[in-house]
Amino acid sequence: MSDRDRNRDRGSSPLHGKDRPDGPRTSDGFAAPEIMRKTEETQESQETQVSQEPSEAQEPQEAGGTQRTRETGETQRTQQAYEAQRTRETGEGQRTRITGEEQKTQQAGEGHEAQGMPGGEEPFDAHFFPEDEEEGEIEPPAFLKWLKRGAVALIALALIGNVFAIFPMVYNMEMMRFLRDTRELQQLDVIREYKRSIVVVDAGDSKGTGFNIDEKGLIVTNHHVMGAAETAVVGFPDGRTFHARVAVRDPERDIALLSLGDTGQTLPALKVNPDRVLEPGMRVYYIGNPLFFRHIAGEGAIIGMRSQDSLAAPVLLIDAPIFKGNSGSPVLTEDGEVIGVIFAMTQAVLNGQKIDAGLAVAAEGWHGLLE
Repeated sequence: MSDRDRNRDRGSSPLHGKDRPDGPRTSDGFAAPEIMRKTEETQESQETQVSQEPSEAQEPQEAGGTQRTRETGETQRTQQAYEAQRTRETGEGQRTRITGEEQKTQQAGEGHEAQGMPGGEEPFDAHFFPEDEEEGEIEPPAFLKWLKRGAVALIALALIGNVFAIFPMVYNMEMMRFLRDTRELQQLDVIREYKRSIVVVDAGDSKGTGFNIDEKGLIVTNHHVMGAAETAVVGFPDGRTFHARVAVRDPERDIALLSLGDTGQTLPALKVNPDRVLEPGMRVYYIGNPLFFRHIAGEGAIIGMRSQDSLAAPVLLIDAPIFKGNSGSPVLTEDGEVIGVIFAMTQAVLNGQKIDAGLAVAAEGWHGLLE
């Protein structure tokens, strides 16, 4: 039987025809509804699984993406807020700076207005217009200029003259040799002790030397040191100074006695010996304030005694260099007794040679003034 006949016979079967269900069939041609249903469910299940698997795989990815998106959004919002804050601060700083500049400008304008200038305009710098400063100035006459120059030149010459006048006094070669020769003498203990009683007498117009002979304060000096002054300032080596007044004045002997009054202090003093026997060649010391020096000691020897027509007292001649400022210096024996007061210098002949010698009023000639 052919396939066509077989199919025709099948079509005439009660199980075939229009009542035959559509769908899958078994191998013998019969429909298998249950198998068809399971097959359809299996296909749907597979399709569903296939369609669902990508979704399940994408869920973590989508979740991660969402999280990153959220973090990115928050970061962007934070950055935007920070930039907004900086923008506000910058704006406030600029407004503050602008306000400060406006205030400065306003103050400058007020200053200009106070000076008669409109605010905000820069004042003219006078340095760029020197001719403006010179306008209205009157040129002084030429003779006034020469007069000023002449006065300045005269003052300069006077100062230079004073310097040259002082120079030989300070840098006197004989004085330099004297200081060199007496350097060791200044260090002797007995000389240091004698110096304590030596004072500087400042009578205003003149200065000289004096020495104290009383613990309460009685100064011996020359009359010509005091001149017409009635008071003087005396200074001791230890720095103490006192105001003194003339107690006794004897121009004929060139002696003046100064009283310090009630000092309330015990002062160093020298002893006067008017009866000391003086012989030629006797070694003596003298201490004074020569030139611009203070309390300088020197040594010499007695040449002898002589009379002086200008003095009513015996004069002691000693072989020793004497300088200006030594007036009023005491002449001392080696044991420290006062035997005279230096008042001048002269030239004398000793052993056929001229020498510079000092003149002193002998103590026996003025000691009576102390009584």
